[in-house]
Amino acid sequence: MRVIPAGSDDVPMPKNGTPVRRPGLALFPLPPVSRFDVGVAAVTGVVGGATAASRRLVALGKPVAEALVLSPPLVPERYQPRRVVELLALRGSQQRQDLSEELAAVLDRAVPLVVDELLRRVDLDAVIARLDLAKLAEEVIASVDLPEIIRESTSAVSSETVREVRMRSISGDEAVGRAMERLRPRRRGVPDT
Repeated sequence: MRVIPAGSDDVPMPKNGTPVRRPGLALFPLPPVSRFDVGVAAVTGVVGGATAASRRLVALGKPVAEALVLSPPLVPERYQPRRVVELLALRGSQQRQDLSEELAAVLDRAVPLVVDELLRRVDLDAVIARLDLAKLAEEVIASVDLPEIIRESTSAVSSETVREVRMRSISGDEAVGRAMERLRPRRRGVPDT
């Protein structure tokens, strides 16, 4: 008897080469790719479960481990690992700040040189020629709402003009009133009302 390779729903094969099927063995025949997918899913499920379990254990044990490892009870304060870690963190922070300042200084010197060289090499006339300036102008005018700006500025000018005309007419009325007072004879002794 020959044995069919693993993964087949068929069982031992007789010498004549015709596979013998057991009834009810393959209720849901699956293609070989599907069996591979099942295997992958099983392995990833086991790994995922182990990962989740290890995360829970770390979360529970982390405070205890930090307390014992970083601050051992019998070690003097200045020799404790926590102190060393704090000093390293402080030194790293200072070095990062120094590097940041040095990088900023280098960029302050390098960027203008790079931009100047870039502008020297780029043909700005060719870049402008590729732009659709008419379309760009239309978009700018549409986004600015030019008619509203014109209405507001016109109304402001109009209201100032009207106010100026009113003020001059008031001054003119007062001047006419004073002139009339001078021309009109007054009666003496009778108060004006």
